[in-house]
Amino acid sequence: MATKGPADGTLATAVSSATDTVKATVPPELQAKVQPVTKQLDGLPSGPVLSAIGSAKALVTSFRNLGTSLASKDAGSLSARLNRLDADLSVLPDVLPYSLIDEIEMVNRALETFNRTPSATVGTVVDAGAGVLCRYATANSLDCRSVVQLAEYITSSTPSEPRFLVTQYRSVLTAGAGANINISTSLVTQEATFGDDGFVPTWSVAPTAGPVAGTFSAVGRGDGAGAVFSGDLAPGITYSVGFNDFTVTAQGAKVSVSLNIARTAGATSDRYAATGFVKQFRAASDTAPYASTELLAGSYFEEQTAAPSNTTKVRLDVVATVGSAKVTGVLDADSYLPRASNNLPGELKFTGSIIDLSDNTKLFEGSVSGDQLINRSTGDAAKTGRTGKLSLNLNVPNLGRSVTLNVNAFTETAPGEYSFSGSFADGGTTVTFEGQDKAGEANDYVNFASNGVNFRITPASRNVITPLKNGSGDVIGQYDDRKSQVTYADGSYERF
Repeated sequence: MATKGPADGTLATAVSSATDTVKATVPPELQAKVQPVTKQLDGLPSGPVLSAIGSAKALVTSFRNLGTSLASKDAGSLSARLNRLDADLSVLPDVLPYSLIDEIEMVNRALETFNRTPSATVGTVVDAGAGVLCRYATANSLDCRSVVQLAEYITSSTPSEPRFLVTQYRSVLTAGAGANINISTSLVTQEATFGDDGFVPTWSVAPTAGPVAGTFSAVGRGDGAGAVFSGDLAPGITYSVGFNDFTVTAQGAKVSVSLNIARTAGATSDRYAATGFVKQFRAASDTAPYASTELLAGSYFEEQTAAPSNTTKVRLDVVATVGSAKVTGVLDADSYLPRASNNLPGELKFTGSIIDLSDNTKLFEGSVSGDQLINRSTGDAAKTGRTGKLSLNLNVPNLGRSVTLNVNAFTETAPGEYSFSGSFADGGTTVTFEGQDKAGEANDYVNFASNGVNFRITPASRNVITPLKNGSGDVIGQYDDRKSQVTYADGSYERF
């Protein structure tokens, strides 16, 4: 049976870090208000130095405007809005996690199977595909298990016959009124063995309660063309794994859904178009969800027809609301590794926007993507070689305009070490940057350049003088960190 990796969030995992990326492009020393030019000396330089001073002042002005706006504590400023929305934005990775998509896939496959064969000999086991195994607990009751979310080796088992405890979604289907099918889902801990097709439940051993107790009820119907179901499902989960230790955390208490899934058969993969809504609740008694996601027309997931029926592609066109934060856009997950032991996407891309619902101000608009997230040879999350891109229109309300930020390349060159390059445009000024974050602070740097003017920021820049140069290497100004002052070659200066 196919298995999948950690229950990571499928939405805005990279979007939630966009603010830090923006701030990282502006040196901390420049994130304060720059005073106007306060002094002008006689004896102006000439030639390329003089012509570059205007570009240098425009560069500093751009940093000043952006830095001051980001640092502003005004109620309508970007930083104040992000601070106010921080708790809401931190929940975004929990919206539609992989585990919840697994559960939805399980219910869909279980409905198709039960509709096709509503009764069978007790004990009959059916591979429903997509990592879903089912067994007829009674002649008219189908007991299904989803892909494994977590496995723990049972130390009392033998190497020749290893046994595991696995955390799985469980769905029990029985005939309902008319053409309806009753669906009871839960999170369980189940003993299992591991074979060529993944973990197989030990059906003779009853499961115990998983990280969330109780069962959740829904009603649906399904056939070879898809499924329709609504009601409550078990919540999504995340987990962390350490040395001889693991922790499973439920994302809320329950999930309410109303989904329509339509299947289109293909030569090598089947496409399941999905529309409807998913609402997540912190407590079972809550009447208002803490997160709500609407799947719009155009959303789908694809599964290969050959065993082990892994997911091969996902597209989610969504409107997600968490508190006062609203996210609209399209998430694409592609390049899944076709392995029974791992089913994570190698590529992710989200294109959309984040809106502050307190006054419907659009804060971000653009795209963020990641590539080579999976090591194709081992199926593990890649240790190096992961790359990312980011393109954002950043609305700075108190600046009165948008700033365009592009991170053209963000590459992991070694575990925990990165190189990056990109640009941001503020009005008529475009600033390019490139740098690296290496092991040992002394190796870190960021180079900035604009219209022939460049300077470098390093950890050693603190309490020293940093030169601003033109393309020929002529010094056209210098920043004195000790005085918080930029002095230009014509004698004028600006103080921070």
